[in-house]
Amino acid sequence: MKARKIAALAVLFTLCAGAAFAQAPDARVKKLLDTAKLYYEVNDYGNYRVLITLESDPERTQLVLVMSVTEDYFGTEIREIVSVAGILPDYPDEYTMYNLMEENWTNKIGAWSMVQTDEGDVAVYYTVKVPANLSPKDLNNLINFVAKVCDKWEEEYLGGDDY
Repeated sequence: MKARKIAALAVLFTLCAGAAFAQAPDARVKKLLDTAKLYYEVNDYGNYRVLITLESDPERTQLVLVMSVTEDYFGTEIREIVSVAGILPDYPDEYTMYNLMEENWTNKIGAWSMVQTDEGDVAVYYTVKVPANLSPKDLNNLINFVAKVCDKWEEEYLGGDDY
């Protein structure tokens, strides 16, 4: 189980590698997380790791990463919130892919994505890309939303609580 969590962290770092190279943590994120009273750690890349305990089952947790790096889209500064739901030996079957794409359609914010790891596994993750100037309440709500979406998928499809 611990190896899976380490692998998930490695995947999270890889997902954001283009912008994740040793940067200073964004102090605005720290202020938001502190105000929202969310416990976090800053990783070596300057991003914020938030471990969420699920309200629906306090025995389950989900690791969510709030990226320090932002990107500008036509004058709007965008930040990414991401979490790994599972690491699979291969791409999901057609039925599972359909369900993920259907959920992309029904969820009004965020989307499922996949990336092949250096080891050849496939990481299934959920990402939300939002304006960087969120309120503490909105950031808290979105972190919890990402955690809930990923944990639900992990429990339904993998039957565990590794991420």
